[in-house]
Amino acid sequence: MGSDGASERVAAYFTGDARQLAVVALRSYYGVGHHFTGSAFDELIGGSKPGTFTADDLVAVSMLSVKVPPRAGLSLLGGEADELLQSIPADACLWKQPELLNRDSAAWKLWHLVARHHGVGMTIASKLLAAKRPALFPIYDQHVASALDFGESFWSFWQQVADSPSASALTGQVSNVMQQAELPMNVTLLRAIDVVVWMRQHGWSTHDADRCNLGCDFEAFQPIGWATS
Repeated sequence: MGSDGASERVAAYFTGDARQLAVVALRSYYGVGHHFTGSAFDELIGGSKPGTFTADDLVAVSMLSVKVPPRAGLSLLGGEADELLQSIPADACLWKQPELLNRDSAAWKLWHLVARHHGVGMTIASKLLAAKRPALFPIYDQHVASALDFGESFWSFWQQVADSPSASALTGQVSNVMQQAELPMNVTLLRAIDVVVWMRQHGWSTHDADRCNLGCDFEAFQPIGWATS
């Protein structure tokens, strides 16, 4: 499927009637009290060193409901991947340089170096890389993958979106939603898209308000038509 098709599937979560749903999704996810622990991921990676994997990154990734296997963590903390990581600009951004995710690039080699560890795989590897370059590396999640129909390669999908003629309009739409939701400054466009799609497809249903000790009343903010399927 062409780049316009990929971009349109993402834009569908931020335009028309879906726009206000996106605002609600982000406000719910990043609301006071960390009702969704994943909201702490963005905070924790903010203090991490950009040129090396640190213990802070392993803790941050755990906020996204995964655990880095101990030996994989020891290997990463030992600096095995740091040389490749340092060859990728700290401010690398998918929307400005989608070619950084090309096959055989430093990013590609880093991905395979991290993912090859026993017990890591696609989901954990994507979250580890996103912890280091959050504006460049997309997170892989099965619910988001199903909703957006990534196809054979989720990196290729996001490159198609970034290369699309409508990319500028899309980033503008997402930025406007982020501003209305009053997101923390360290949340990237790529992360905001991921959160909105995940919340619409899965996240809302995972929060048990009856068991929540944070005094939330999420149901009061759940709009009609929250689910897309």
